[in-house]
Amino acid sequence: MTSLSPLSPPLTTTPQPVSRPAVEAPAAQHVPFAAFAFAGCDPQREARFRAEVDAAFPATRWTAFNYGARGVQGKERAEGATVGWSEGTLTAATDLVGSAPMHVWSEGGAFIASTHLRPLARAVHAAADPVGISQLLRHNFTLAGRTVFSGIRRLLGGQRFVHDGQSTRCEETSRLWANPERAVPAGQSALDRIWEALQAALNSHVDAAPLGLMMSAGWDSRTLLAAAEVPLTAYTHGDLASRELRITRELCSSRNVPLHESAISEDWFTPTFIQRDFAVTETATFPYWSAAGEHFAQLGVRGVLSGDFGEILGGHYLAANQQQGGRKALGVLFGLLGIHRESTSGSATLQTRLQSSKAMAFAPGLSDRDRLGEATAADVDWEFRRLQARGVEGDDAFVEAFTTEHRGAQWISGQPRSAAARVEPVQPFLDVELLQLVTRIAPSKRTYNRLNRLLLQRHAPQLLRFATGATVFACNAPMLLQEASRMFVYASERFSWTRHTRTGGVEAYRHYRWDDFEFLRDGRQLLNLVDDLKSPIWNVSALRRYLIGRFRKHSGHRRAYSVANEVLRIYGIDQLLRP
Repeated sequence: MTSLSPLSPPLTTTPQPVSRPAVEAPAAQHVPFAAFAFAGCDPQREARFRAEVDAAFPATRWTAFNYGARGVQGKERAEGATVGWSEGTLTAATDLVGSAPMHVWSEGGAFIASTHLRPLARAVHAAADPVGISQLLRHNFTLAGRTVFSGIRRLLGGQRFVHDGQSTRCEETSRLWANPERAVPAGQSALDRIWEALQAALNSHVDAAPLGLMMSAGWDSRTLLAAAEVPLTAYTHGDLASRELRITRELCSSRNVPLHESAISEDWFTPTFIQRDFAVTETATFPYWSAAGEHFAQLGVRGVLSGDFGEILGGHYLAANQQQGGRKALGVLFGLLGIHRESTSGSATLQTRLQSSKAMAFAPGLSDRDRLGEATAADVDWEFRRLQARGVEGDDAFVEAFTTEHRGAQWISGQPRSAAARVEPVQPFLDVELLQLVTRIAPSKRTYNRLNRLLLQRHAPQLLRFATGATVFACNAPMLLQEASRMFVYASERFSWTRHTRTGGVEAYRHYRWDDFEFLRDGRQLLNLVDDLKSPIWNVSALRRYLIGRFRKHSGHRRAYSVANEVLRIYGIDQLLRP
């Protein structure tokens, strides 16, 4: 085993004896995504960590492990992330793609593992890391296991930290996207295995039925709608008059699944609403998913399905998506015509993009762009060497592995995690057997949702009679027509927005897709969030000028969404950093 990053704890540490016995806390109900463990900490640090965890998660239970003369304690297992004790070894691990957060800190012989970052950072008095913050602002994820705190790292997909009292080491357990010679042909046998694995993942939660389903007009939720053999209750949010929500209603109606709908409310973008569940979710980016979790809980639904990581089955994270302009258009055309051209520049393009940094939001003295850029470049190099060491080969596999374990695991997985304070997230596309199978199918056989389409043709052909929110033609139409129609949808939305603005709002803005954040365009709600920032790391006056300028300079029809996403990221980081 080798240490993987400058952020990793050293391979060998000197344990400091702790004679205090482990202490049990009162047993109570399970809280999703909560798992904690510590070993070898001094009494003061141990007390701080226990107090921080108990304040945020009073309903969980401490379990005492027998660790010789030292007290080693951990809280209950999290879904997808674990802390455990076996044969004298304390382990902390995440799932194969890293979607379930697990953070570790090590100093001397002390070791702490925590699914939640804020209790750990407060316990060890961790300082803010401008490099990690810059990466999160720029990319929606961090690199090389960084967090927004110095000295605390987040485990990446398949990583496991092992502390045995004599050493602390990081192990790599994932073989996803490695060994391309073990490729699986995308024939009927593979389709049957995919369907069986997907249904098995769904059926493993039958005791929580009826399950909720986060529903849209896309391929991922449509595939789950077809595969589920348990009673479902669906939910969707957005512009209730949009074409996408109309299609969503028709999809649910065709399967006799009740659908609950909600317009996106400005009340969800207030400090009070975002802070309400932050101790559990530790994300502010998707408040509308927090509202969805609350709605499901009021309906008595315990587990909620979401299509996160269905992008792997659908081939959305491949190298062609890293291209721009004519190169991307040419790649799309070849792909739709069934001509597979292995990309040779996708990973290089990705590497170039990742090396940029963002310091706009920082207070003076913290915005050294050169230092941020150098540190980020080193992190990018480390990330690529890590995948190479795993045995990931080929541009498509490389880009898909990286995108899944970063964009998917750190950003998109924040959607179901936002609902985790109220309900249990269920992510069937993260099933281990399904992941191991799908990632061994050639990218050319998965791209443009080819496998989804074949699965639905066999098991639920009626669901192919409807288009997606981003296309004009039904999903059983030739794929070339479907993909070409995306440009028509985009142009139509832009034209409608132009007419809407030029007529002073007299002409209604026609939404094709679900997302409607135009109520944020006046900046009032977002500026309220900026004014509530507490950490001294921010340049609040510069942020205010930046936001006002963004809305004045850009009148694009989806600009409010992108600006809101930036502000919510900043606000979430501030929640972690504030005392």
